[in-house]
Amino acid sequence: WDLLGDAATKIVNESGSLNRVCVSLLHNKAGDAPSFSVSPGGPHTCTSDRFDVLREADAIATQKLTDAGLMRKIWQCPVAMAPLTLNGEQGEVIILRPVDSTEAMTASFYRVPFEICDA
Repeated sequence: WDLLGDAATKIVNESGSLNRVCVSLLHNKAGDAPSFSVSPGGPHTCTSDRFDVLREADAIATQKLTDAGLMRKIWQCPVAMAPLTLNGEQGEVIILRPVDSTEAMTASFYRVPFEICDA
């Protein structure tokens, strides 16, 4: 996690136009790195169906973290949806952002064990 955090910080600090970096933990059986890009435009509005997807993702993440005994260690874990193009296919991605904080004045991402991310 430290390597990923350092790389994300370096990209943001050196770009001048980014304020967040998403890291994909997708497995690619072919061994090729997937090609990502942000998908501007498109139907990115709040709909009942999209909220249903977010609720389902939140329920799955909450259950996985609870089963692993981590829910009391994570301060919060927002779930969001964002447009993303992967290998030329336009779509959306669910983003989980587990946050580690003790007093809510400073925060960092919670380093969820990779075994749980892979479950």
